[in-house]
Amino acid sequence: MTKQTFFKATAIVLTMLFSFSSCNKDEANKTSQDVTLQEVSAEDIEKTEITIENLLSSFTDSSVDDFVSQIRKLENIKKVEVENDLVYITTSAGELISVDLNGTTSQEPIMARERVDTCGMYIQSLLDKIEYEIVDSIAEGTEDNPIREDSIDNVNDGEEPIETRAVGVMNRTVLSKMKMAIWSPWEEFNKYVIPNFCQAVNNAKLGCKIITDFSPSSFSTFGNYDLVYIVCHGASDGALAIPQKYWNLYIDQFAKKKEDGRTVVDVDAAREAGIRIHYEKKESGIVKSVALERIFFEKHLSRLSNTIIWTSSCHVGSNRSAFLLGALTRGCPEFYGADNVCSASGPMSVFKQFLPLFAYGASTKLSFEKSIPYINKKGYSYNFVRHGNNNITYIKPHITGLKEKNSDYAIVGAHYDYSLDIVGATNSETTYQLGILLENLNEGNSQRIALNNSNIKSAKVDSWTGVIRSYFVDVLLGDLKPNTNYRYCTYVIVNNKPIYSEKRQTFKTKEIPLCPDNHHPHAIDLGVGVKFACCNVGASSPAQYGNYYEWKESESVVANWGGEWCMPSLSQLCLLKKCSHEWKNMNGTYGMLFEGKNGNRVFLPAAGIRLYDGVKDLGIEGHYWASEVAPGTDNGGGLMMFFNRNGIYEGYGNCYGYSLRPIAR
Repeated sequence: MTKQTFFKATAIVLTMLFSFSSCNKDEANKTSQDVTLQEVSAEDIEKTEITIENLLSSFTDSSVDDFVSQIRKLENIKKVEVENDLVYITTSAGELISVDLNGTTSQEPIMARERVDTCGMYIQSLLDKIEYEIVDSIAEGTEDNPIREDSIDNVNDGEEPIETRAVGVMNRTVLSKMKMAIWSPWEEFNKYVIPNFCQAVNNAKLGCKIITDFSPSSFSTFGNYDLVYIVCHGASDGALAIPQKYWNLYIDQFAKKKEDGRTVVDVDAAREAGIRIHYEKKESGIVKSVALERIFFEKHLSRLSNTIIWTSSCHVGSNRSAFLLGALTRGCPEFYGADNVCSASGPMSVFKQFLPLFAYGASTKLSFEKSIPYINKKGYSYNFVRHGNNNITYIKPHITGLKEKNSDYAIVGAHYDYSLDIVGATNSETTYQLGILLENLNEGNSQRIALNNSNIKSAKVDSWTGVIRSYFVDVLLGDLKPNTNYRYCTYVIVNNKPIYSEKRQTFKTKEIPLCPDNHHPHAIDLGVGVKFACCNVGASSPAQYGNYYEWKESESVVANWGGEWCMPSLSQLCLLKKCSHEWKNMNGTYGMLFEGKNGNRVFLPAAGIRLYDGVKDLGIEGHYWASEVAPGTDNGGGLMMFFNRNGIYEGYGNCYGYSLRPIAR
């Protein structure tokens, strides 16, 4: 492909992509069908591309630096980067163009770090928001919150979240777990294949099962795995050829004993079942094996809707392959194999590159494209090919550990891997959410907490081989209850279905009591000149609301509370403002927590107001009487201090029922 053809193709592709431009942040809480798209002018995109194309056509120097210098002088250029011998150009419209001055062009430009979301690019629109909209904004210290703020959804109380293994979306299957197996009946291959297969699995930090059952029933287990690697001889028609020693396992069902004691085989029935004897002439002699045909696989293979098949068998990847056609009939989404005679080391050399990419988030399509150049044919002439139009991605949300915990908050680590390929474009954005599932083990309930700018404490981005992006995010889990056991894991919501990390971690919040013991009330010295009671009148602990009183009865109520207590004046109440204060949830009660410079703390619950028809603003506001009468109220009302999550205020009331917080005499 010439550079001119490449850029014309790029212009068409990018114009199509940006017709599905990024979702309007103001419409973020709508469903994917209701999302309003920001339209980008196709004419502006084309104009910029033509300018770059003309510059590239006239450029004669081979210096990358000179080319980058000239590109930066053009209008509508936002960013220019050089990586892996390619020049990546980000335009003001958000499009990306890649250029290879050495003449090797990329059919699919790798996405740059800084760009707008593009609806339909499934994994990118799912996880790239962390980098572009959360990570970048934190790094720049911005205060805006462009990410969608989904409300916290309650998971069924006390119920373990269901971990789905595969989630289907348009043109894409997403795996939340990776179950792998190798099926290798030939001992001559196992000395090489098993160690190399296990090495690839270990490099990808996955686990696998080595299947040792090679009977017909073993094929019915393939559907239990997400990826099965087949190491076997293959006949020229693509039938699998297994060692002759397993003949009885396959032929016993067609065997019967004669009256004279001889055992005979119904060869017609065996043939109709797709089983035959196969001979292969090699330099070392004749190899006899059991060949399994298409009809056998259609009968014995389980449904393979989510199972990827890899083989290093000769001919099995050809279009006429018996095994391939049987697997596709049973719903196999992707099948990898050689179309001619091959060496087992060839497909394995590709697989060893493929698996780590796939395991860290690259789609199967991209992983295969990046891996096939590493094939080691060892003198054989064949193509190693990929069958199936599906595209599979493995999402691995997982935890990185507990970073910090206190009495009422914890900081935990989340980790997401994903690839940068552009695959599976659709006409609408897939619903997504990233976050932490937090379970209260003491109370038996749980909640999903979506990631946003307010709860992300730190974030960093790492890249791996230029294909995978890894996000490490530290998340603040606030409003925790002291002395409580919690458990958390990371999740991703794909197409309205949650995918949870397999590993979870438990922790217990510390208990930092507000009082020295449970014999309330206590006089708490905050270092502001007066000592406040630890709880409200009528309450038996600091987190309880207590009773409600009219102002005119407040003095007598406090007097009856004990001779060492009295009503505070408004100025004395307002001494609390000299303390650091924070809206907090203490043991399930919202209110204002005041902490003096000496470390002592007093909690005032947001008890609301008692009206004639009940209590209003419970958990939203706190109202506390002062001792002074309010002007013009005929001794029926008084001054008071009130607060909510936004701040602390002064005012007056009449006959409403407010809370009382005495001070020590």
